[in-house]
Amino acid sequence: MYKPWMTVAVIAMVVAMGGCSRGTIWQAAQRNDIVTTKLIVQWHPERIEWQDEENGWTPLQWSIAHSNGETFGALLSRGADPTARSRDGRTPRQFAEQVSNEIIRKFFLDRLDRAIVQFEAQQPIEFAKTDDQAVADANPQ
Repeated sequence: MYKPWMTVAVIAMVVAMGGCSRGTIWQAAQRNDIVTTKLIVQWHPERIEWQDEENGWTPLQWSIAHSNGETFGALLSRGADPTARSRDGRTPRQFAEQVSNEIIRKFFLDRLDRAIVQFEAQQPIEFAKTDDQAVADANPQ
């Protein structure tokens, strides 16, 4: 559940510290805090690939592990590497294969497969247009 006061608290912390703490982007990915995730990536684009110290997971891997589709999409569309490996060698696709909810697992796998092709071709990753079209096709007026 999104709580606006959390975003304000994170922004205040960022300003007070003169920058983002290393853990903040992973915490935002875990909580599906889309506002904080976008702000961090906007201010510090290099942090999109930071691996946490405990297990070497990227923010994209954290978003998948917590089934957070909105943060997942934001990270991919802003350049997160869909082929990045954690310290134990797992890719985002391998994280997605372990998601227990079949619908969410399919959502992640479909988008990762498309993202990998686009990433390797060095094309911008864009899902919004195709996702909007899929919703329109599924709900004819």
